[in-house]
Amino acid sequence: MVMGLQSVVNIATRPTSGLIGLVVLPAHGMATKVRTKLRRTADRVYQGPRHDIGIAEAAKLTSAEKDEIVRQFEACKKETKARKWEYRSPRFRPFLTGQMVLKPHQGEQKAG
Repeated sequence: MVMGLQSVVNIATRPTSGLIGLVVLPAHGMATKVRTKLRRTADRVYQGPRHDIGIAEAAKLTSAEKDEIVRQFEACKKETKARKWEYRSPRFRPFLTGQMVLKPHQGEQKAG
């Protein structure tokens, strides 16, 4: 008799808990996302003052210094895409997963 009662209780409670989970879990995820979006991180708090300091410092630079900064930025920007593709290559995956095995480069000799 007790086993029959347990089955009836399971039949009643499991679908109910599933329906509650179907509603509550997405709502919890949305609430967490909204809370994260509304919270001001340190980067957002300091963004305005950093911008103001950058403008003040840029006003002190000469034209030649500004041109040099722009030239260096453009040179770095050209290398960025190639560097991103290099980091996506399979040889970097062990490094990212913590299973890094250092191998000597082609021109280097093995120690020992």
